[in-house]
Amino acid sequence: MCFSGVSESAGVFLLNSSNGITEYFTGGRSLIVRCNMEIVIGLLLSSLSLYCDFTDAECPVISPARLVVKYGDPASSNCSSDTPVEMGWESTQGGTGLTDKEVKFLNWRVDSLTDWNNNPKCYTDGGQCLKQLDITVYKLPDSVSISYRKYPDPMAEGDQYQLQCHVQNIAPIERLRVTFYKVNPTGEQTELDTQQNSMDNIKTPVNGNYILNFTPSRDDDGAQLWCSAMLDLGPEGPKPPPVMKSDDLNIIVHYKPLITMSPERFSMSITEGDTLSLNCSAKGNPAPSYDWLLPQADPNTMEERSVVIITNMAKTHSGNYTCNARNPLGNSIWTVNVKVTAASCQAAGSAMVAVLFLQLIHWL
Repeated sequence: MCFSGVSESAGVFLLNSSNGITEYFTGGRSLIVRCNMEIVIGLLLSSLSLYCDFTDAECPVISPARLVVKYGDPASSNCSSDTPVEMGWESTQGGTGLTDKEVKFLNWRVDSLTDWNNNPKCYTDGGQCLKQLDITVYKLPDSVSISYRKYPDPMAEGDQYQLQCHVQNIAPIERLRVTFYKVNPTGEQTELDTQQNSMDNIKTPVNGNYILNFTPSRDDDGAQLWCSAMLDLGPEGPKPPPVMKSDDLNIIVHYKPLITMSPERFSMSITEGDTLSLNCSAKGNPAPSYDWLLPQADPNTMEERSVVIITNMAKTHSGNYTCNARNPLGNSIWTVNVKVTAASCQAAGSAMVAVLFLQLIHWL
């Protein structure tokens, strides 16, 4: 359909019309409209048919059409046309007036780009064509830091804590990707989470805070946490994308003791007169203290932290020996059932012979 009776309020402007060819200007471009009219008459029907062909008028081309520029760096782009025209650049920085004569290209350039909202536009005489240069101005952050939102005192296994990565004075924040990492005591690195801000159309530098919910385990004791801020500026941006890393946050995790002996309960036999030595080893933070529950008190018993020693075992020492390793977060229990058996006759006889021999030597 042709633009018959189009008004300027619709955003379409008539430039000229002759010989069935009409030129309009709309949306920053010229449209050439060629219309042919045919009248078709039927038996009791007549209709008016219009056949229109829309063609873009020749407009300049901007190259490159998109720029990614670090704040304060130089920037430039060319506006060119296949046929000589009068053209100019409209810009808050580096703008030019309309050229005095028809040219095929016109350069836009600034030595130091400092306008966050600069949108240079190349235009031709009469405003028939208007092309905008797409510019992204970026700034790396002043600092990146990781911290607790509320300092844990202490950090305990199984509880949830909030970590925050603070990125200061960065632009544009919508292109920022923040990643949290953990490095365990063995040096293995794990990516915990990646986040991106959804704030659109903020071109000037702002601060960003990114939150991670973290639930530590005992294996995280002595680990390090850190975060990185990466500006992903697309194919026109720097390669590789610029990344800034925070300092490491060393974490100490408190957890209840866990006795490393296995199984938790087992039985053993020992001969009368022998020495019993039991070692109850547990891992916990803070370091655990130990209590022993014995079948009976005995003057031959020595308890030193995780070890219990009983010399000259007798049948009355048979029973359960229970170790209780504890710290403020909890405890762990390990039990050994000890059965004391009588010495064999051969062993008893040999012992008697040895005693008599020693007494004989003493008499002599």
